[in-house]
Amino acid sequence: MMRLLRAELNRFWSRRLVWVVALVAMLATAGAMAISYANTSATGPDAAFVAAETERQQAECIEGTMGEDFLDEELPGLTEEERLEVVTNEWCNFEAYVEDRRFFAQTILFEDFNRVIEARPWSDVRPDTSKVETYFTDRSIDGTATGQEVRRVQAGLTGVVPGVAIFFLVVAVVIGASFMGAEYRFGTVENLLLWEPRRGRVLTAKYLAGFACAFALTVFLLSFLTVGLLGLASVHGVTDGLDSRFWIDLASTIARAGLVGGLFFVLAMAVSVIAKNTTAAVGVILGWFAVSNILIEVFLKGLRPWELFTNAIAFISEGNVGRYKEIPGQGYQELLFSHEYLAAGAIVAAWTLGFGALAGILFARRDVD
Repeated sequence: MMRLLRAELNRFWSRRLVWVVALVAMLATAGAMAISYANTSATGPDAAFVAAETERQQAECIEGTMGEDFLDEELPGLTEEERLEVVTNEWCNFEAYVEDRRFFAQTILFEDFNRVIEARPWSDVRPDTSKVETYFTDRSIDGTATGQEVRRVQAGLTGVVPGVAIFFLVVAVVIGASFMGAEYRFGTVENLLLWEPRRGRVLTAKYLAGFACAFALTVFLLSFLTVGLLGLASVHGVTDGLDSRFWIDLASTIARAGLVGGLFFVLAMAVSVIAKNTTAAVGVILGWFAVSNILIEVFLKGLRPWELFTNAIAFISEGNVGRYKEIPGQGYQELLFSHEYLAAGAIVAAWTLGFGALAGILFARRDVD
């Protein structure tokens, strides 16, 4: 078995496709870094400009609010001057949002609604994915909760690395599908089985070697991206707030993505064994990725918690996967149940093991020509 593993490891790293795909991914990453550098700034917004913009937006707020009919209901019994004082000092007393074009290093793992994060310690801003969020469908102008109570699972790490990681899995799928598909295409399976006739050992060695190499390649590509992002933050951004928890989360996110990369390699390889074709395997997996959201959302909503890519994304981002039902007449969805990221990873592994076992049975029993 060790001889087979060494042979498959050497074969993986000697394939031209591996290096070409990895080089393309690295060039695409470098290009994205160059574009990001051109669209970011080394300094934050000018204080004088922020003050002027705040004054302008506050004036617009006061003018627009004072002309609204709802003031009679919200502020009854007050004179026009008293209403103006309330609107000016309470409702329109805010600092204007001005886009900060610096790159905040914390956006590597987290991205808020306005794309800009105040550089507080990461432990303070990190999303708490262990909690279920409860909110109301509406609130009155004074902040009082109204409407129907709704429960949803909180999103996981939504930054650049978790978001991009799913696309790096395409590399694992392409290489995995061709790892065995090329054997069928060029008719080398027969020669391989003459060297080692025990088919189960052959396929197992390919699975193990491919998983390890795809894990290493995915981790390398994401690390390459991360180094670029940290460099961008150091010259055109803010690196404050990166405490020890941030580095632990970053390392664990990349490691989880590597595990999914390895699993997707094995899954793609198994599908290529079943179909005896590289293109079919790539088409099936990436085609499902493209249409699964539409199909499940329209026809098979109950399958959402068990869907391959949904759980892969949740596992990488340390998020949750939930099943929801529509609230009639509200346009909201109510949480029925959810599972956390470790369960999501187990579901991805179950998909892989299922296809891997089916491929093993077919490979052992049918002709290889």
